[in-house]
Amino acid sequence: MREDWLNLGLDDPVRDYLRRHADQFAEPFATHSGNARILVVEVVSGDVAQARAALTAIYTENLCVVAAAGERSIADDDELEATTGKAVGALMNDPASGIYLASPEDGKIRVNMLQLTQPLYDQLAAIGFDHLILDP
Repeated sequence: MREDWLNLGLDDPVRDYLRRHADQFAEPFATHSGNARILVVEVVSGDVAQARAALTAIYTENLCVVAAAGERSIADDDELEATTGKAVGALMNDPASGIYLASPEDGKIRVNMLQLTQPLYDQLAAIGFDHLILDP
């Protein structure tokens, strides 16, 4: 079972470390083995052993650090949110757009809407379909 990774308090040092090195890591997640919670950290660039050593020095709970070369980094996701996410958010501010939800998914922003009208299509085209998943 995969879940939101943040365990308030215990995971703060890990979160801070990953944010300082956002281009090297994917967004972590937590999983379980029996009753044990395991924090999984994927290294998208850099040395996995070095990352594991740095993280085990600040995190004493169950931790799994694995290579994930080529996956999206936290920095990639932050950039997507700051650009495409912000543009879609501006459209959502207009209730007439019919957009009721926008969320990141696989390096794109999924845009849920009541109906894809031609004016909305044109506005989304200006943002760029290569970064969007349309879900009317």
